[in-house]
Amino acid sequence: MVTLKSKILLVISFLPLLIMANEVEAEAEAEVFLQLVSQRYEQIVTFQADFRQTNSWASMDKKLESSGRLYYDAENLILRYSQPQEQVLKIYQDEISIYDATKNQLIISENQDVSLQPLEILQQYWDISDIYLLEGENSYSVKLEYPSGKVEATVIDRLIYDIVIEDSSGNRVGYYFQNIALNQELSADIFEISLDEDCEIIDLRK
Repeated sequence: MVTLKSKILLVISFLPLLIMANEVEAEAEAEVFLQLVSQRYEQIVTFQADFRQTNSWASMDKKLESSGRLYYDAENLILRYSQPQEQVLKIYQDEISIYDATKNQLIISENQDVSLQPLEILQQYWDISDIYLLEGENSYSVKLEYPSGKVEATVIDRLIYDIVIEDSSGNRVGYYFQNIALNQELSADIFEISLDEDCEIIDLRK
């Protein structure tokens, strides 16, 4: 005869197994999701989009919003800011160039593993995070939680439309993309930074 006590013990003994099964299923779903998104980005030869960038610093209670146009191909990535002022940030192989039109100044430095491609940002935190996926209609809300912060992203049709990074102090940077165009030919001068003859060039590379 099965008593109430034995039934309770049976349920309790199964709970860890159910939790483990759910965790395994969630991990498998997350890996399939990342693989599908990665496959979509592998098909991208060129990428361009309007972007909006938000920065906030919790300790200073300060916020900044900027916008412009992002372009990248297999070798180059460039952010051309138009608001609040004209600036250019270019990543090429192992160097980063930042041009400030207002100051007429170009700063060149070594690239310390900085990447601004949306998928690469997501991949950077993927393996060190607890992963949470919320599936919608042809879209996912993604949250990655790791010891020193979190990343949140919206993925539609396997493309990242926004991604927000927040550290443990509450400082945040977010990128929001619109008017995405894939695999359209980009002119060679898209990745060039036009400088005046009297531009101040500061080279910080060793």
